[in-house]
Amino acid sequence: GYGAGFTEFDLPPVSFDLMGGLRFYSLSQEVSVNSNVGVSRSLSNSDFILEPVLRSRLRWNTSDYLAVLLDSTVSGLSLTGGSTFSVTATAGVEWLFSGNTSLSAGYQLNYIDYAASGRDGELDLLAHGPRLSFIFRF
Repeated sequence: GYGAGFTEFDLPPVSFDLMGGLRFYSLSQEVSVNSNVGVSRSLSNSDFILEPVLRSRLRWNTSDYLAVLLDSTVSGLSLTGGSTFSVTATAGVEWLFSGNTSLSAGYQLNYIDYAASGRDGELDLLAHGPRLSFIFRF
């Protein structure tokens, strides 16, 4: 341990982390169609995905209170069947405005490509936009 009051701003000016682990998704979809002639139809599907993930983080502490961040994860090779590939990438800045409290702002991109094994079911999703985080360390 680094002791009480340690933050990432106490690290060397440039730091790089490489991590591995497991990621899980729980996907559930339901579609209902109703018509004026009394015909209705409902379809539903749910899947559980477990896959290995590799994460990398690059942090540059530009001062005692400001840092530039790059963070990315890549995963695939579903352990529960089907075919998956997903990527998350984030770029941003973090401002330490109190001893253990900071604010992080940036831009994040999430992508997932999933195809169920032996069934109809496919997901190809791209979501991106601004990201704002309030960080409190205790």
